[in-house]
Amino acid sequence: MKLLKIEWIKASSSITFWLMLGLYIIIVPLLLHFFNNFYVSINEIEVDVSELAQITAVSFWPFLYYLTSYLIWIPIFLVVMNLSSDRNNRLWKQHVIDGLSRNELFTGKMIYIGFVSLFVTLAVTIFGTGFIFLTDIEYSASMWNVMLLNSIAFFACHFLYMVMGLTLNLIIKNTALTLILFLAWAWIVERVIRFFDKSNVTDFLPINSFNDVIVNPFIELLMLNESQLTQETAIISSIFWLIIFGGYSWYYFTKSDL
Repeated sequence: MKLLKIEWIKASSSITFWLMLGLYIIIVPLLLHFFNNFYVSINEIEVDVSELAQITAVSFWPFLYYLTSYLIWIPIFLVVMNLSSDRNNRLWKQHVIDGLSRNELFTGKMIYIGFVSLFVTLAVTIFGTGFIFLTDIEYSASMWNVMLLNSIAFFACHFLYMVMGLTLNLIIKNTALTLILFLAWAWIVERVIRFFDKSNVTDFLPINSFNDVIVNPFIELLMLNESQLTQETAIISSIFWLIIFGGYSWYYFTKSDL
């Protein structure tokens, strides 16, 4: 609780922190509105995507968590900004002087990442639940099990991305450059590598592994010719990358010159 309190005091004192959380809360219902009013043309006939997918309260959750996962860069920005703020204000040395151990510095950042991951997961889940009850989507009591499993995957994906963002920022030590390089790797470099590699070994690269923790329901719906790791395989691969990135971050906090 002490570490959570310390991280909360630092984060809540930043206007940017509140602006980013507010932006997230605004965009999620807009995405739901877009999803509820999105049409595709099939044989020159406008078809509602929710009808095409035969959306029910059960099948709704994979679509919701997949679509809102594209907002992941807002939480990543929060983590990178938080880390840069600590470094620029030399707070890590001050924390050590005040009695925190280096392990607690690392644990505090993991707690902060967990808190942000939990916040966005709860926000999406609450909005999604409200959407179901406010629309004519067919309700089913079994939806809660599906919601729980998909929300855990959503939380895990965000946690993994943010740990990678944390690690990159520890190496690069610049907020803007970290975000630019992270975006470039996720959107361009890794996709180019996977495009030219036909062995499928590159399917286990970090971004693809993290993404496949959340099932993409559009692959089956639109019969896309796109390879995807099974969720179980993606989880195993992601644990490997979590050990790599988390291990480096732990080493930095515990062994390097702060």
